[in-house]
Amino acid sequence: MGDMKVVGKTPAGIARAVKQKYARVFRDPVVTVSVLEYGSVVENFKQAIWDPQRGPVLKVPIGPDGSVRLPYVGTVRAAGKTIGEFEEQVNASYGKLNSGIKTAIYISEVRGGRIFVFGAVRRPGMLSSEKPITLLQALAMAGGLKPGANANKIGILYWDSKYKPRIRVVSVKRIMEELKIEEDLILPPNSIIYVPLSPVAKLGFFLEQLKRLFLFTGTSLGFSYEIHSAGGGD
Repeated sequence: MGDMKVVGKTPAGIARAVKQKYARVFRDPVVTVSVLEYGSVVENFKQAIWDPQRGPVLKVPIGPDGSVRLPYVGTVRAAGKTIGEFEEQVNASYGKLNSGIKTAIYISEVRGGRIFVFGAVRRPGMLSSEKPITLLQALAMAGGLKPGANANKIGILYWDSKYKPRIRVVSVKRIMEELKIEEDLILPPNSIIYVPLSPVAKLGFFLEQLKRLFLFTGTSLGFSYEIHSAGGGD
């Protein structure tokens, strides 16, 4: 008779459905259904991820395409999302199963890929690592930010699952000072990180270049200027 979907049916309801199917073959079949073992999605999920030492922990690699494969929900893309956004996506996927499963995401392992960092960092260039690569880790590997770097507006250029370019702006200052670790971005392979100078540093750099130009022409002068800011977001 093949497979039959029994989710949401009582044993008596299942018996009636089976009887209807076999009535095409047998005359007045008698069907009795008994539940010998019950396995819900939650229980099966717990068995699939249970670690004898650490409890319910599932370790999955982030593949070269920036995706992970999870039990019961399939492939979910992680690259280009913060840890918090990815956690919300995973919980939403499990929520569709009416399972009551809630997950907490942390980075353990991801296949390495090239990351490019330039701008106001101490060691700009290409990074490569087989360990987890997030924005904070990439900046640390690049030697950290230079004085005058704009930690509020660090740009990340990456390509999404459809290979379309995307740009995100992340405040590393907010992550560090307010401990918003869940906002640390999981970097897709071949991401490009650009750390700009702050407005004050840009003006200082311009004035320094201007001063050098005047000195080169034999002119001497002093500089006096004021900086006004409408807020602390730059």
